[in-house]
Amino acid sequence: MVQRRLAELCQRKTEISSSVESEEIGRQVDRVLTAAAGGHADLGDLLEALHGMLQEAGAASGLDGDSERGPSLPGTGGGPEETLYLCPSRRCAMMWTPSEGGSIEVPLCAVDSKRLFYYRG
Repeated sequence: MVQRRLAELCQRKTEISSSVESEEIGRQVDRVLTAAAGGHADLGDLLEALHGMLQEAGAASGLDGDSERGPSLPGTGGGPEETLYLCPSRRCAMMWTPSEGGSIEVPLCAVDSKRLFYYRG
């Protein structure tokens, strides 16, 4: 669950930071990312606290994702040649595929600002 929630934070960091007007949530996001970068054992507790704060602020799913969006699983789109990028440090379950006609710039990891790496299965 820690990897999934960290991936959700990485994917939605900008959205969370811009849509929630709580300075405390912003500080908690920073604490989570700092802990993830340092490999701290309390990362799960920090993510749980952020999850609860987001729910209290009105985001019902918190860091558990958008149930309507569904899971982002490799192999569910374009078959064996699907382009898939993963978390560069394997800290989280982040997966990204370029959308057809959309941006092809590979996103950066929210924890250490490295580009996601290309995965060839």
